[in-house]
Amino acid sequence: MAIASEFEVWWSVEESLLHVYKTPIWKIGDLICCNNRMSSLRPDLDTKALSTLQRASLVEKSRQKPQERMKVLCEALKCNNYDSEPLLRSCGISISTSFTQVDGRVLPTPRVVDAPEILTIIEKISYLSEFLNSLYECQYKSFFVAFAGLTEQIKLNRYLHPHFRYYMREVRTVVYSQFLESYKSVTIEAIAKAFGVTVEFNDLELSHFIAAGKLHCKIDKVAGVLETNRPDAKNALYQATIKQGDFLLNWIQKLSRVIDL
Repeated sequence: MAIASEFEVWWSVEESLLHVYKTPIWKIGDLICCNNRMSSLRPDLDTKALSTLQRASLVEKSRQKPQERMKVLCEALKCNNYDSEPLLRSCGISISTSFTQVDGRVLPTPRVVDAPEILTIIEKISYLSEFLNSLYECQYKSFFVAFAGLTEQIKLNRYLHPHFRYYMREVRTVVYSQFLESYKSVTIEAIAKAFGVTVEFNDLELSHFIAAGKLHCKIDKVAGVLETNRPDAKNALYQATIKQGDFLLNWIQKLSRVIDL
């Protein structure tokens, strides 16, 4: 089903798209039962090219926050006063000036440390208890010791062994991100001391993660300080959209070359 912003933009594409007939009491259009006929109408709507202004209007209305969108809908419902329309009243239809409220159900936060599924097996696997609890309690030196012991068991597992390097890399990324979340800047020596490793090892590993885009920070080698530069959610979404757009364009170019052959 189309959203409200799509209807508003589509309606302005071309007047001949939807015919509206004015009557003394109401405007009767071709799209009376829009929800029932949307399956046959939507292909016609999609084939109509939108102008630049219409695309901008669609994006502008789609990016509204839920609170702003709800406020606009409530004001429109009160201003339009649909309940006073003669045609609707003659059919015995009444429209309320407020939205129907439905009780929602808030799901509990998923638990890992105290989950029954975890507690039943946590003592059966060596180092798993220390691995989980040390990460939860931010005891990073104990975590690395337990992590080293747990990785040896992963190597022996025929199903997890092919993903060993990926698992090692992603877990360390999570741990470093969790540690740096509380700091704007921190010395590399303090990080090495917290993780129980040497400064040289920590500097080399952090530089690899930063170069790969796993950690949003920079290393001041002269001062021996690591400074975080976390992007906000809007910039992160923008960068992700640009990256996906570039990937799509490259894929289309490759496809066009294949078609030309």
